[in-house]
Amino acid sequence: MSSQINLRQLGEQLHQRLLAGSSLTVTSEIAELFLLRIIRSLAVEFKDIGDPHLVDMATADALMYYFDHATKFDPSRGDLFTYLRLLARSRLLNSLSAQKNSEARKKVVEVDDIEPVNRVAAQIEPDAESALISLDIQTQVMQQVDKCITDPMDLGIAALMIANVRDTSEFARIMGIIDIPVADQRKLVKRAKDRIKKIFERKIKSRRPQ
Repeated sequence: MSSQINLRQLGEQLHQRLLAGSSLTVTSEIAELFLLRIIRSLAVEFKDIGDPHLVDMATADALMYYFDHATKFDPSRGDLFTYLRLLARSRLLNSLSAQKNSEARKKVVEVDDIEPVNRVAAQIEPDAESALISLDIQTQVMQQVDKCITDPMDLGIAALMIANVRDTSEFARIMGIIDIPVADQRKLVKRAKDRIKKIFERKIKSRRPQ
């Protein structure tokens, strides 16, 4: 626990220095602290991908995005490691999806854009956790989810839902509420899942032909 606290505190300190713009070395310090940690974490989750270098590229891209848009990170909503990992995971899923689409010479029709989200929305009824889909479908879904959800924490919650994660602590860790009582975690996690499900539903309704 102490190492997690220290990592969070270090992240907050580095973030403030980055915002202040007074340090010439802060970006390299952030990369040194988080780059390999994120790569190792994603490599475990995506151990079966064909090209492991995609993890490296997604992580580097996430860090560069953060350096250019540091104000989008809100320390009150979670720690910097989790934020950067979610950015990297989203980019990795997009890369995997783009790679598959290019190999398969994708055929895109307007209605097809909502099909992956539609499929998952149907599967997550009634409790937002009943979906059991492959990594292939997950990458398709996340590519569409990225178009309607921009907040990294919400993207992380959506990714866990799509991956059929049931452990409340996984959601609580992303939401930065892992240290509160479990009963309160469950309430807040359920509220967050319901909010994400409504985003899915609005997306589907807005794209259906009238």
